[in-house]
Amino acid sequence: MSSYGNAVPPSSVGFGESAAVIAPTDTIFPAPFKSAQVALAPNFSSGKIRAAVEIVWSAAPGSISVQLQTADTDIDAAYVQEGNAITTVNSGNVTRAEFPDVVAKFARIYIATLTNNVTATGKISS
Repeated sequence: MSSYGNAVPPSSVGFGESAAVIAPTDTIFPAPFKSAQVALAPNFSSGKIRAAVEIVWSAAPGSISVQLQTADTDIDAAYVQEGNAITTVNSGNVTRAEFPDVVAKFARIYIATLTNNVTATGKISS
């Protein structure tokens, strides 16, 4: 799933919605890996969105560094990291984190470090 260069606009997520951004067929090893992007639909009154990242790994991913990246312009150079990198995986091989005050138009998942050769499914929710 390519992050850029496609003619189809990205999926959009608003309150209570989620969009798949990493498919099990994506080649994410070796890292770094950038997921597909989503357009964010912020709360009308605050202009913010509560975003969550969830990745379900096919097996233990080893050491990881996962980041939610956001941008107001959907170009690779405009994306910046939101909050701290996610480095934990639970016993079910799931990585999840919430970001309560995102103010941006686009978001993606960036996997900076992945030590084991595994596949994953990932989504961004609001």
